[in-house]
Amino acid sequence: MTHHPIRHPLARAALAAMAWPTLGLAQTTAPAPSATVVAVAQQVEVTGHYNNAVGSSDAASQGVINAELLKSRPALRPGEVLEFVPGMIVTQHSGDGKANQYFLRGFNLDHGTDFATSVGGMPVNMPTHAHGQGYSDLNFLIPELVQRIEYRKGPYFAQGGDFASAGSADIAYRTRLDENFGQITLGQRGYRRGVLGGSAEVAPGVTALAAVELMANDGPWTLKENLTRRNGVFTLSGGTAAQGWQASAMAYKASWDSTDQIPQRLIDAGSLDGRPFGRFDAVDTTDGGDTSRFSLSGEWHSTTAAGTTKLSAYALRYQLQLWSNFTFNQERPDTGDQFLQRDHRDVLGLRASHSVDHTLFGLPARFAQDRPAIDAQWRALQAAAHPDRFASEGAAAQRLAMQWAVRINEAYQRLKDPLKRGAYLCELRGAPINAEHNTAMPTAFLMQQMAWREALDDARGVAAVEALDAEVAAHEQAELATLATLLDERQDAAAAAQQVRGLMFVARFREDINRRLEALDA
Repeated sequence: MTHHPIRHPLARAALAAMAWPTLGLAQTTAPAPSATVVAVAQQVEVTGHYNNAVGSSDAASQGVINAELLKSRPALRPGEVLEFVPGMIVTQHSGDGKANQYFLRGFNLDHGTDFATSVGGMPVNMPTHAHGQGYSDLNFLIPELVQRIEYRKGPYFAQGGDFASAGSADIAYRTRLDENFGQITLGQRGYRRGVLGGSAEVAPGVTALAAVELMANDGPWTLKENLTRRNGVFTLSGGTAAQGWQASAMAYKASWDSTDQIPQRLIDAGSLDGRPFGRFDAVDTTDGGDTSRFSLSGEWHSTTAAGTTKLSAYALRYQLQLWSNFTFNQERPDTGDQFLQRDHRDVLGLRASHSVDHTLFGLPARFAQDRPAIDAQWRALQAAAHPDRFASEGAAAQRLAMQWAVRINEAYQRLKDPLKRGAYLCELRGAPINAEHNTAMPTAFLMQQMAWREALDDARGVAAVEALDAEVAAHEQAELATLATLLDERQDAAAAAQQVRGLMFVARFREDINRRLEALDA
């Protein structure tokens, strides 16, 4: 293996720190034979780009949005976390206290009618709601607590339920925080928000998390919106990703005044009953609403060789009062046309599931696989499930065949890529990669990464870059062999997950090498 000099400033600083005790000892009397000299190197932590999150999004129609990506963009409303779903737009009308209005791939989903959403295992959509079927109010969400969003688009996933005809999203909250936090935000037009969160181990193996949010906003309207929002979450959790539990309590209350739709002719006229009137004014200044949501929930899960079992239960109390006026004084000139929509409900829910790892490709659940065998089985399965083979059986049979074709392609993309295959096996065995939260790597590994980076910067010509690529490729193959040992022989999923995280850095670096080669060939 070729050794490259390290000239990166951070690398020099780390190496100097490691060498300093030796230099000091060289100038003093040698210690007695029984003395022990320990050199401690400072830990270096590197956070990779979100693109390194292997396996997070196999396609725009299905994927996982991790917390690292959620932190990269500010959000005006809690529901805007769903805008990370490709093709999703989240907006609002008639006040920020109401549920958002959703658009997916250009289709108007109203307040969530065709998009099923859950938070912490509890459904958000309300059937037969006073303001519309499938009403999905996400204003009780605290974005800082979101761990991940698993999304699916299209009517292909039965687990989404009745409201998932356009898609669905399952939002998972954190059960512990990397560090406690507090934040106060002040803005224009009376915007004020404070959020506080923390977690701690309260008993052996049991973690408590608590967070509160207070928010107020007047908005740009002539009639102040007077929005107030109070939100709280408390969670107890224990166990591991393979076998664990959690219990949560949530509370949310909000009230607001609405500036609703107004006629264009009033804006053109510029006045109403002798007073100035513009596009930020309201005809009926008594519109508005208040809402609340209180819930208790619990979840237990266990992953074994036989599959994954999940049990969850929840109790929910919800209410909404919404005053609106769309026709002003047309129907009742004396009293006005304002009407009240009221919804009050208590909801109890229970969900149980057991998923079994299937053998769609007829392959054993192990890391070492024969790539030609995977390719051959993929071609055979695609041919068997091709929709044209079911043309004579009707549209329903063709749709089912299309669903199987999509699943076959998704499985093939994951199986043929060693890194995705390794990540998948780790997840199945209860050790998810979670690359955005597990960024600490060994010092020797980081020194090697910096040496390679400098070698790529210094390489002149195709031959030098290809030589570096060959060196990195050989290292990658050796690390993949180690991953195979950890998964197939030692059955050490936790160590395998750490190995996958290291290989993600290597894969990213090889992509950079390929881009450099393309630039040199251009």
